Amino acid sequence: MYDFIASKRTVILGGTETTYVKLILSVSIKEQNMIIIVFIVAMILIFVFIFIIFFLIAKHQNNQKTEMDVLNFLIENPSKASLYMIKNGMVKISYNSEIKMPLASTAKVIIAIEFARQVAAKLLDEHELVALEELNKFYIPGSDGNAHNNWIKWIKSNLKRFKGKLRYLKLLAVC
Repeated sequence: MYDFIASKRTVILGGTETTYVKLILSVSIKEQNMIIIVFIVAMILIFVFIFIIFFLIAKHQNNQKTEMDVLNFLIENPSKASLYMIKNGMVKISYNSEIKMPLASTAKVIIAIEFARQVAAKLLDEHELVALEELNKFYIPGSDGNAHNNWIKWIKSNLKRFKGKLRYLKLLAVC
């Protein structure tokens, strides 16, 4: 509830007597604090809304890659890319196609699918602990541009409670 305080005052200016009424809105400290909180929340919501709009615009622009973006990447990174395209039995594009390159994350998709299949078939317990040394048995050196070794180093330096073993699910999560 708001209270209005009225004060009446008479003033003589230039020989003319003027009476005016001044209304003052009386707001309690509690109400003042509430107004401040509402203002702050409104500002935060506006900031979040603007951030979301900018994020969506940036994401939309990133999804709008063109053929020129691919060509620019090939020009700027000749040692990181290769292309091979066949259409109707004829080779249309062959760029660095004779150079062997790591498949990197492509292999992870195959492993994740097989993991899910074996867990569903009860051949694996997803909570079982696995020694990192076991993972090295399946590593083919030079097949991933040293990503495996960097991954092992990352696990050892970033997982504080790591004691040489991780759960299967944790391994998949940090891939």
